[in-house]
Amino acid sequence: MKKFEPRETEFIRAIKKQIENFIKNSNVIDEDVKKDFIKEIGSNWYDDRFDGTKFIDNAVGYSIYKWQEQNFKLAELWKEIAVNNAKISNEPHKVADETISRFKDEFNCG
Repeated sequence: MKKFEPRETEFIRAIKKQIENFIKNSNVIDEDVKKDFIKEIGSNWYDDRFDGTKFIDNAVGYSIYKWQEQNFKLAELWKEIAVNNAKISNEPHKVADETISRFKDEFNCG
């Protein structure tokens, strides 16, 4: 599995796009001011007015937490499968090892 490496420019682009949507959907800003605001935001992926790296920890942190939680639940499931398969076998360690090996192959972790 490829390691996720967030890029500052992706966050800046997403933030600018969201701000643009707020402006476009505003009911209190007239059309000329909307055009000026959107022009001010710009369409580039870099903006020296703010630091996109400050958003990375908070924006990605929750996703990493959920990913870890899901992986833990998945590992627990595979452990349960290995234990249950081992209970009905004359070679429980072999069955458990094969189950773990299949898990590693399936999820590219080893």
